[in-house]
Amino acid sequence: MHTHHHRLLGTTAVAVLLVVAAALDTLEQVLSPLTSSSTRADVLAISQHQARFEVSVLVGVLATALFLPGLLGLAARTAERAPVASRIAAGLFCLGFPGFMAIRLGQAFELQGVRDDLPPSTTAHLVDHVSSNPIGMPILIFFLAGTVLGILALGVAAWRAGLPRPAAVLVAAFGIVDNVTEGVVPGWLSHLVLLVGLGWIAVALVQSERTSESAEPQVRVAA
Repeated sequence: MHTHHHRLLGTTAVAVLLVVAAALDTLEQVLSPLTSSSTRADVLAISQHQARFEVSVLVGVLATALFLPGLLGLAARTAERAPVASRIAAGLFCLGFPGFMAIRLGQAFELQGVRDDLPPSTTAHLVDHVSSNPIGMPILIFFLAGTVLGILALGVAAWRAGLPRPAAVLVAAFGIVDNVTEGVVPGWLSHLVLLVGLGWIAVALVQSERTSESAEPQVRVAA
C-alpha cells in the first residue's frame, strides 16, 4: 500500500528553493567588492563601492532566507534512509542560519561605519573583536556549525539516501572548500561548488518524484 507523506513543502518547491538560494548565494560573491584579505581592506572596499556592496549583501540576505526552508526540505527527504545524518543536519541548520543572519548584521555595521565616516581602522577593530565577546562568540559558533558541519552532514545524508553521489560530495565539501580557499581564489568559484551540487540534487529529486508518481497503481472506482 502506498503511503502519502504530508509535508509542508512539495518536492518541486524544495528543488526550486535549493537552486534559487544557491544561485543568489553565488551571485552575491560575483557582485561583492570585498576581497576578504582583511576586515580593514573590506571596509575600504565598501567605502569605494557602497552601492555595489549594498546590492550584493541584499542578494545574500535573500539567499540566506531561502536556504533554510530548502535545506530543511531536503533533509526531510533524506531522513528515511539516513535518519541520523539528516536530523543532525536539520538541527545544525536551525542554529546556523539564524547565526548567518546575525553575521549579516555585522555587514550592516561595516556599511554604517562607512556612512558615519568612522576611520576604517576603528570599524575594522570593532568588527574583528565582536566575535570574541560573550554575545558574539556563540553567534559565530552557530554560524560556523550550520554552514560547515550542517552542510557536511547533509552531504552524507544525500549520499546515504541514494541521491547522485558526485553531487553529495560537492555539497559535503563546500563548507571546507569555502573556508580553506577564502582570500585565495574568487569567492564565486567555491560557491559554484554548492550551486552545482544542490542543482544536481534538485533535478534528481524532481525526477525521482515523477518516476514514483508514474509508477503508482491506477485505481478504478466502479460507478
